[in-house]
Amino acid sequence: QKQRKQFTGNGGNRKHAINRNRARQNKRKIKTHHHQKLIIKSRNKEKKIASSIVLKARTECKERKINSYIAIGAFIDEVIKELITLNSDEKVANFLESIAKKVRMGVYRKK
Repeated sequence: QKQRKQFTGNGGNRKHAINRNRARQNKRKIKTHHHQKLIIKSRNKEKKIASSIVLKARTECKERKINSYIAIGAFIDEVIKELITLNSDEKVANFLESIAKKVRMGVYRKK
């Protein structure tokens, strides 16, 4: 009966209940947003570490005087093999096509 009384009163209690619900929803949104920021930070950190590893491998290839096109081609082959284990051939193809579009647009060029 207490719950029913809150919602059937003069409207003031109902407004309180609505405001409490909105406050809870906003709190959830803030928590979710904060969690998403943490995930993005974590991914960025992982990306930096992965890039560092790749750059070390590239340096080793240069030290061993391996042709750049061969080294990069081997790396791309290994990446595609890994992608195929994670997704369908069609998804991987679409992903590679999206990268090709970015290359054509000059996204990867240093300015």
